[in-house]
Formats: sequence, C-alpha cells, structure tokens
Amino acid sequence: MPLEPLVTTQINLLVLLTVACLAAISRKWLRFPYSAVLVLIGMASGWLGQTGAGGEFLQPRTLSHALILFVFVPPLIFESVLNLVWVHSPPLGA
Repeated sequence: MPLEPLVTTQINLLVLLTVACLAAISRKWLRFPYSAVLVLIGMASGWLGQTGAGGEFLQPRTLSHALILFVFVPPLIFESVLNLVWVHSPPLGA
C-alpha cells in the first residue's frame, strides 16, 4: 500500500534532519568543517542515487542555478566565516 504524499514528505524530512544531526556530531569527531562534511555526504548520496542503491529517496533531482546560488551557497559561506580562526589579523582601524 503506497504512503500518502504528506507522510512521505515527513519521512524524507526526518531522514534529512537525522543525517544533518549525524553530520554535526561527526564533524567534531573528524575535526572537519561542517560544510565539508555536508559536501562529502552530498557526494556520497549522489553516488548512491546514481547506482540505484539509495532507492526512491535518493533519486536525482533537478536544481536551478539560481536556487543553488541564492539559497545554498550563502549559509555555507556564512558558516565558514564563523569558523575561521583569525590569528594574524591586524587590529581594526590600523
């Protein structure tokens, strides 16, 4: 019996949140930036989707260039800037 679209969406969101939480936990253990861990997870899920091992959940999606540029890139840049270590930066106003 197929699931209703709302239930399928809720299951997909739950899986995505679980993956994001596991990425946040594993980044401290691996000592990688969070954005790099998300890129690695994205590459792995893309590979699983192409091989067909991911089932219906990891089927390829089409994303526009504008969506990637204006929705996904700014949070990644913001998070990276927050985690920068400013060791040799000159004082402000110098």
